[in-house]
Amino acid sequence: MIPALLLSSALAQTTPTVPRLDAHTLAPALDAPALFLTDTTGFDSDQRGFARVLFGYAYAPLVADDAMTGDKVDIVRHLAHADLMGGYQAGPVRIGVRVPLVYGTGDLGEGGGLGDVLADLRVTLLRRDRKPLGLALGAGITAPTATGLGVALGRGGVGWSARAVLDGRVGPALLAGQLAVQGGPDTGVDEVAWSTLLQARFGSAITLTPVVDLTAEITAGVDVAGPVTLRDAPLELLVGTALHTQRGVRVRVGAGAGLTPGVGTPAARALLGLDWEKKPTLEVVEEVAPVPVRLVFVDATGTPLPGVLATLGDLGGVEGDDGVTWSLPPGVYALQAQAEDRARLRRDLVVPEAGLDGLEIGLGDAPPPGFGRVVLSVQGEGGEPVAARWKAGDLHGVLDAGEGRLTLPEGRHLLAVSAEGFGAARLQLDVLPGGESIVALVLQAPQVTVLEDRIALRGRVFFATDTAVLSEASHPLLRELAQTLVDHPEITRVRIEGHTDRRGSAGYNLRLSEARARAVQAFLVALGVDPLRMEAAGMGESRPLDPEDSIAAWAVNRRVEVHIVERRPAVASSASFRGASGEGVTAP
Repeated sequence: MIPALLLSSALAQTTPTVPRLDAHTLAPALDAPALFLTDTTGFDSDQRGFARVLFGYAYAPLVADDAMTGDKVDIVRHLAHADLMGGYQAGPVRIGVRVPLVYGTGDLGEGGGLGDVLADLRVTLLRRDRKPLGLALGAGITAPTATGLGVALGRGGVGWSARAVLDGRVGPALLAGQLAVQGGPDTGVDEVAWSTLLQARFGSAITLTPVVDLTAEITAGVDVAGPVTLRDAPLELLVGTALHTQRGVRVRVGAGAGLTPGVGTPAARALLGLDWEKKPTLEVVEEVAPVPVRLVFVDATGTPLPGVLATLGDLGGVEGDDGVTWSLPPGVYALQAQAEDRARLRRDLVVPEAGLDGLEIGLGDAPPPGFGRVVLSVQGEGGEPVAARWKAGDLHGVLDAGEGRLTLPEGRHLLAVSAEGFGAARLQLDVLPGGESIVALVLQAPQVTVLEDRIALRGRVFFATDTAVLSEASHPLLRELAQTLVDHPEITRVRIEGHTDRRGSAGYNLRLSEARARAVQAFLVALGVDPLRMEAAGMGESRPLDPEDSIAAWAVNRRVEVHIVERRPAVASSASFRGASGEGVTAP
């Protein structure tokens, strides 16, 4: 760099001239997720585009001493800039461009316009999501496009730079270091010139919440050919915060100051950044063709019933001589049917891809006034009947052959079913007077198993895409997990871990995984689990089960794990309904 002492010889002339310098030495990182200055290895996804703008103000970035009077001369007193940046990443290669717009004032004049434009290339050699540390190499070319000739805001020639970047995660913190060499045309005052600068940068971004990062950075430089003194070496500290959104938009605010009076280090600096990142589209929605469905409603003797009014989902059926027909895509639909002197039927019907042709469905006699009927069948995963216990409010009983007909008072009931060697099932029923619901339950092997160091989940916890909103499909698994924690009070503390795949930035994935772990914790608390028994942690993409880049690997790596942190010797306990026994209890 040009020592401030050397500038005094130029200022001492009878007619001071503006030195051929660039006081806008702030070179922001083009696509670092939260940092302002320090580059990262940046392998956030296989393909992505990004755009950002950084507004800044620096006070007194270039000051010298007048050799004759000893007074301070502000070569650049006020510097305002807007750096426009953008680029694209494909695999490990990222290209980008920076276009600075600058305006400055000082004792030697004022001016503004376009600064020196940068074209940049970075290649990631080691990905931090696969290795302990990430490593990248980069290079840039600066074009002599500066138009602010009234102040020292351009070097007047083609510049170049080369750098090495090393980064990694330590808990919630991203640490990054950068070593760079910058060169170009000789720049200086009188007979003293310099052209090569060795620069080091170090930054840290700590994730506080899923949407907030705190950052700190320090940058230092030294003229390779000149004398190394702490006074003349540019040294600057910058702190800030980054606010993230789930739509790829980020707001960054920072402030800092120079720690030495080297060229380009201001007395004070303020920054405001707005970033946008285009994520790849990953979801594909396929249209499903409708299939024919024909149902035949019969009485207890198998005789078809006339005059049946039936709906399947939102569609009314067309009754013919041989049943009721529909045409709709495969899926699960709510079936309702009503005939004279018959119980009103309500049940879920699974429509397979091949459709249904002539499936017989029985309509039973109407139950007593004020009551409804539930036809309950319980099977194992292989389709075999399972002897099970059931409970609905104060009523309970046993299904010895795996099926039975329950008569329940009208209203809403929580039907709980359990069987030895199977996971429990719970279903909320609305029993209507005179109605009949057919409920077919398939009991699966327990989805929650207590092991020595963890609680294994056989199923997966699902969330809405790119959010921490739990899917209803995950509620049965989490209810079983809550019941398991209730049944095992000897497990005094567990850690709920959220994990993501590697799509998206590492910082965003860390925040998303923590938010998902906390969502699971909140759901379990709502089910009655003591919050003091649980802690939530986000692991992001740091512990993949499958290191490949494929849809199958991404699905495996998106998961929730429950680890046992503390436990004491087991004590006897029982579930809230598993002790129900006796014959089936029905209303008169």
